[in-house]
Amino acid sequence: MKRFRERKSTVAPAVTETPPEQSRTETEQNRADAPRAAQVDLVEEALRADLREVLGAHVDLGRVADWLGKGYDPGMIREVVRDVRRRKPDIASSAYFDAALADRHAKRAESPSERAAAAAAIDWDQVVSFYARGGPWSRYAGPEPGLSGCRAPREFLTKYGVDAATGERARKAG
Repeated sequence: MKRFRERKSTVAPAVTETPPEQSRTETEQNRADAPRAAQVDLVEEALRADLREVLGAHVDLGRVADWLGKGYDPGMIREVVRDVRRRKPDIASSAYFDAALADRHAKRAESPSERAAAAAAIDWDQVVSFYARGGPWSRYAGPEPGLSGCRAPREFLTKYGVDAATGERARKAG
């Protein structure tokens, strides 16, 4: 019985231990993520402090992490909260700002990398040819020709006879 217990006590820890290379890999990954997480925490805490100053301590700021997670810029959040607060000073919940923040975020100017990613995902040949034949402009292609912010490449607009400045389609003779 004594030998059985000794064998069992030496086998059990070996089974439950994490292999050294797995433990090392997890540790390295945790170290790599730590600075990024700390930076996000600092941004969130600074934003919460600024919003507490604007809204008061009675307003729950639990949605701040959600807003940052959606990619909302902290400066934009501060600006929207101040604007809305000026118009409606008796706000009791941070959820009240969700619609205003989503609207402002949607209207912001796209970064060059966002424009490039959107342009790569759209089949401009198909979109512009359909529009030139009299069809509606694809809502996934952004603003249509003639409107500010149109992303359609000029070579496709020219190829199908669409005026980039006005959005007018070329009239066929006949």
